Amino acid sequence: MCYDSPRVERREVEIVPQPEAELQEIVDRIIGAKTDNFAELAKIANLNLAEDFGGANLRGTTLSAVDFSDANLDRANFRGADLSDADFSDANLQNAKFGGADLSGAFLGNADLKGADLHRASLALANLSGANLCGANLVEVNLINANLSGANVESAQFGNNSGLSEEMQVSLQQRGAIFEDV
Repeated sequence: MCYDSPRVERREVEIVPQPEAELQEIVDRIIGAKTDNFAELAKIANLNLAEDFGGANLRGTTLSAVDFSDANLDRANFRGADLSDADFSDANLQNAKFGGADLSGAFLGNADLKGADLHRASLALANLSGANLCGANLVEVNLINANLSGANVESAQFGNNSGLSEEMQVSLQQRGAIFEDV
């Protein structure tokens, strides 16, 4: 049975327009930064990964090996992004879009992926132990050597998955996963 995760209290954010000069200063600091580390760039922009990226459009970006642990990325759009070896442990990824994304080697331990769309994504070598995949779309996902132990797969949609053994398919079905005929 799919159940809602406990609601995290959201802080009320008052959006105050920044003077153009101040905004330009932030842009200049980001452009001049001697890093391409997403977390560091977000910090330079005075953004908080744990709070400020829900609903973000990060489609087609290269964010390989970025630490997104504990981040609030609900409804974020990662379609076609390179997220290989990224750390999404304990992250809120409810209803996020990962269609065609490369999550090879990503760590998604205890991540909340309830309702996420992972259609045609690659989760090869990814660790999803303890993840909540309730109601997620995993149709045509590459699952070669993926770790799904302890993951909640109730009502998760699977089908035409590379790397999924018959034994694993039976285990997933016993845990509530749905396999469509392809």
